[in-house]
Amino acid sequence: MESWLKHLNGEKGTWAKMGVLVQEMETFSLYCTAVRAGRRALSILTAGSSLHSSAALTNEEREKKLDAMIRCALAFA
Repeated sequence: MESWLKHLNGEKGTWAKMGVLVQEMETFSLYCTAVRAGRRALSILTAGSSLHSSAALTNEEREKKLDAMIRCALAFA
């Protein structure tokens, strides 16, 4: 077991011990809505911050560094 997992308590610790290190709810809702409507859906995700450390992108970094991902998604759509 990773040493940092030993110090986590509560819900975050429970999920981390099962190997779940991120959370995301919007894609789940998107996929459920697509299935109900008989449509297809796709989600492209990035990690902008961490639940387990203070690491995070600033708003400026998000705007500049995620541009290529957004352009790719729009081209694909």
